[in-house]
Amino acid sequence: MFEKLVNTWLFIIIVIITGCNGSDSKIDHDYSLYDRYGEPTYRIKSKYTVDALKGTIGTHEYPTYVHTPEDYDPDGHPYPVIYATDGQWTSSEYDDILDELGTQVILVSIGEGPRDQRVVDYIQPGLANYFRFLTEELIPLVEKDYNISSEQRLLVGYSFGGNMSSTIMMLDDPFNPVFNSYAAYDPAFRHTIHHQILEFNDYFDQLVEDRYAASDTWDTELLMTGALQSSLVKNVENQEERLNKRGFKKLKIETAYFDVIHEQIALPSFRYTVEHFFPTSPVTDISQ
Repeated sequence: MFEKLVNTWLFIIIVIITGCNGSDSKIDHDYSLYDRYGEPTYRIKSKYTVDALKGTIGTHEYPTYVHTPEDYDPDGHPYPVIYATDGQWTSSEYDDILDELGTQVILVSIGEGPRDQRVVDYIQPGLANYFRFLTEELIPLVEKDYNISSEQRLLVGYSFGGNMSSTIMMLDDPFNPVFNSYAAYDPAFRHTIHHQILEFNDYFDQLVEDRYAASDTWDTELLMTGALQSSLVKNVENQEERLNKRGFKKLKIETAYFDVIHEQIALPSFRYTVEHFFPTSPVTDISQ
């Protein structure tokens, strides 16, 4: 049912965006947010995600930055990896936190692509296509080039990105998941671009039921943080209650709150995430 819903909404988005911009749109993508970071490690075009500006596929790219520990060993023990979205805002700042803590983790900061692409990719139905981009295009490329443990992947998202990471947690394979841990910072939960929190509740409740029907064991961990000066903070408690209500075996949920506004939640949350999942500097197995 959900696959049909995704395909229907994808068609609607393509029609609307193409109608507004026209197939011959001369408007250029805005990648100016990346200027301060320099040349990315990768510029990846996807055959799955829909261009928010032009309504086409494969016409936008995702600047992606890979940060390794100072003493990175390409031939040693495989490293845990953090896949963090919204790299257009946080790439170097997250790098600095890892360097300060001396954490033996590889960070992959994924830019949203051109400005406002996140509004399509981090919310259904575009989120399903973004998940394919991550699993079938970005992750294989990065992990071919870097010494990464495929069993130690953490997915991080902020605001709409928190909606993305929380939803991908539900959509991930129950028996062979791509990620084994997830983090959502002051998540802005949405079901579709136009629908708000009430519609999301119904959608997510169904995803929980589907996940429980597949297996009552959920060997993963979700970390959620809330900004106390943000109206979204209540989402963290509601989400925790929804997930705990079903009584999944092995599911771990960690929450933390910071006295900041929504726009300031990412950096303290990322520091907390690193210290929580990787409390010591040696290479750490977060799958245990």
